[in-house]
Amino acid sequence: MLAELIDKLDYDGSPNFLHGEELERAGDYSHIFRRARQRMGLHGVYVLRQPAAKDELKSLVPVVYICQASDDDQARKSGDWPGIRMLRHS
Repeated sequence: MLAELIDKLDYDGSPNFLHGEELERAGDYSHIFRRARQRMGLHGVYVLRQPAAKDELKSLVPVVYICQASDDDQARKSGDWPGIRMLRHS
């Protein structure tokens, strides 16, 4: 189901979609991504990159977090984070 969503968003294979080990190497954001993995079931993040930045990892701007909740209660709790909008994929 999650793979289907990522495919529909056309994120699969995009250099702007960080997932797996890439989240750990995301410079200043790696600690945020680690926490989101633990608390929100983070699977991946779509980012914008500032052009011509010296350090590519420091030029990231996260714009979409792809998370998976085990049930509706967990999704509601995750949605309590400021700036987070939870969408149900079916």
